[in-house]
Amino acid sequence: MSIQREEFLNKNLQKEPTDQYFRGKRNLAIFSGLLLASVSLNLEENMQSALLPFKLKSLDDLAHILFLITLYSLFQFFVVWSAQYESVRMHFLNRLNAFFVSFLAVTSFIAYIYCQFLRDADLSNFLNYAYFLIPLLIVALLVLFFLVKPHWINNLVSRIELNRDKELFEKLVAEKWKLIFNPISKSSKIIQFSKNGTIGKGQNDNEHTWRINNNLLEILNSREKVFSRFRYNKKENIFEHTNDTDTLSIQNQIIKPSNN
Repeated sequence: MSIQREEFLNKNLQKEPTDQYFRGKRNLAIFSGLLLASVSLNLEENMQSALLPFKLKSLDDLAHILFLITLYSLFQFFVVWSAQYESVRMHFLNRLNAFFVSFLAVTSFIAYIYCQFLRDADLSNFLNYAYFLIPLLIVALLVLFFLVKPHWINNLVSRIELNRDKELFEKLVAEKWKLIFNPISKSSKIIQFSKNGTIGKGQNDNEHTWRINNNLLEILNSREKVFSRFRYNKKENIFEHTNDTDTLSIQNQIIKPSNN
């Protein structure tokens, strides 16, 4: 396999969430949807078929059971999401996807709390309907917008990612930086990022070329493998190693302005 082909596959695989993420997302969507159905629909027992592999004496406790399952599924989903590569979590469409399935779960929790505890509370009708329907209306409008104008999303995502990457590119090439490549011994060197994608001063077999990928700085070695990956900390004006397991360098490295 050629270096260019291998690099292309590696770059795209880093944008794709793992199978554990998709399983967590699927379970969260299924059970939060069932929770919404259990509190909003007039369900009756069906003696001929069962929704779950066990039989309930009545459907009164179905919402409570689904609430606990959905709560656990949401916890699992967030754990799996946090374990993804930084480049996966930073990708706009992945974050959008995670936001919607999380919002579905939160909406089901709101419906559960409303139907179980607030339906008979002494609140005005306006507040009752507003608190419950406004989040659902926002979701419905967003989904409808994405379905009607899908190309707008692609254009918006492209512009956002291009602008962010351009700002990061210009910042890197405009300054001299210090790479602390061994955080324990504090060993460091001056490093410069050339506009043509090569490392100027400080180049060696480990830090050979560089690129911006999903607003992350990736430094490649002489074999075109991702040697290190950094996220930009705007508040501290430093680049922090993402510590992704697919990188080859020492973890917890830092890149900061050379005059600091």
